[in-house]
Amino acid sequence: MSRVEITENHGPEAFVSFSGSCTSSPCFSEPFLAKLYTLHSYQAIHDSGGSSVTFEILGSNVSDPSTKKPSSLDSDWSVISSHSLNTNDNLAYSDFWNFKFSKIKITGNTSANIKVLEKHNA
Repeated sequence: MSRVEITENHGPEAFVSFSGSCTSSPCFSEPFLAKLYTLHSYQAIHDSGGSSVTFEILGSNVSDPSTKKPSSLDSDWSVISSHSLNTNDNLAYSDFWNFKFSKIKITGNTSANIKVLEKHNA
């Protein structure tokens, strides 16, 4: 007997998870409940603001047992991917992984204007 796992698409359109400048580095996006998806795609756009920033995708399987919300402790999050972005750089990143939650972390030049778009698929 075989087992079938059904997942769903978050979309069909991409959504903006971070937009603007980071006034007190590091900056984080709101955690995304990623447990229903296996393919995760990100587009990061650094369109102004001097020097480079570091763009990281974080994943975690840790949640509060009573509220089911993602952990707020930095030690409960793992770096899935890390990239340096210079002014006018764009990054397209896609990967397969299986974490319960994901979020974005941006560090570096706080005057940078950064936009991050995400799309999550089965």
